[in-house]
Amino acid sequence: MKRAIILTLIVLGLIGLLNKTVFSQEGPITQEQFAVELVKSMEISDHLPLAALPRDCVMLLETIGISPLKGWDRKALLTDDDYTVIVAKSVGKEKLVHTKATEVCLRTIAVINARWQKKPNLSLHELLNDLSIFPEGPPKCPYGLKYEDKNSDTVVDPHYHSVLLSK
Repeated sequence: MKRAIILTLIVLGLIGLLNKTVFSQEGPITQEQFAVELVKSMEISDHLPLAALPRDCVMLLETIGISPLKGWDRKALLTDDDYTVIVAKSVGKEKLVHTKATEVCLRTIAVINARWQKKPNLSLHELLNDLSIFPEGPPKCPYGLKYEDKNSDTVVDPHYHSVLLSK
């Protein structure tokens, strides 16, 4: 119990520090800019090369297993989902992130399959892009993988989410 309280305080402190640093900037920031701020806030800058560039911060975080689910896209804008995943991974919750993302993907596949059974005359592409079925646009795997029906049985095939987890 004591350990959980300490971990919670650390997470809240890191989130608070990052919120002050990152969100005090005007406008949206890129994933690379966030990586620079995260490296500073984690106080791991001493692991960077001399005269480090922002991409070195991304590479350092990647080396220690901290990245958005879809990997770093240095010039892409940081999303709320990216932020949540990166912060969770930075405090050692990568297994929880992976478990939850996999659960979301499996539930999404179940929803797609249920809707496809009601409209089997549509191709998977037509189904996913039909705004009357998915009004917010095609569902997406949290890892950015494509939903496919490899054996043409009108059932989306599960896919493997490759990830390295530390203990």
